[in-house]
Amino acid sequence: MSLSVTQIRQINRLGKSINQRQRELRQSTRINEYPNRLINYGDAVSNYLDLLKKPNVSNYTLINHFHESAKAGLKIVNNNLNGRPTNIFRIVIAADYADGHRLVPKNHAPKVNKLTNSKRIKNKMTQKKTVVLFCISAIYAPLVIGLVIAQPSKQSDTMDALTESSDHNLFDQAKAKGKKLFLQRITLLSFIFLCVTLLLINYYVRNN
Repeated sequence: MSLSVTQIRQINRLGKSINQRQRELRQSTRINEYPNRLINYGDAVSNYLDLLKKPNVSNYTLINHFHESAKAGLKIVNNNLNGRPTNIFRIVIAADYADGHRLVPKNHAPKVNKLTNSKRIKNKMTQKKTVVLFCISAIYAPLVIGLVIAQPSKQSDTMDALTESSDHNLFDQAKAKGKKLFLQRITLLSFIFLCVTLLLINYYVRNN
């Protein structure tokens, strides 16, 4: 890669500025990782600039060193700039992307819903419970309908009371006995059980 004299001068000035800043950072007191990240980024950029000045360096080597400097800068963006790159670093990311790499700042990365193992197990258990309850409700629904149909009709008793063709009075409330009482109770219990099953299915579906 051949550079003009003007480009080489610009690279030299930029290199001197970076080296001066690197010396200041190395001499400063480091209370967190930010200065270290700046030093690593500065070293990567300085190495890339040195390669640019060499005449017999392949494009593959230049692209890899540029990518390394971009990765070092991305660490600063993600950890110290809340994932918001500067306008200049956006150009760096775009150039690196054109070279076949893909660096994505933290705030620009697609959000992935990562479920822990416990949540996955809980979701599977909820799905199994829902399927079991659905099967139970599918069995009990026809049973409840059949029990309701099997209930003795009260129409004949009412007609008898109106026509006084029996000992019953219209206002009599004779208590159910025997088979009739058994059917009433089993129908009521089955209906309550079916309602509870449907409510549980609705709960699990909403919270899954």
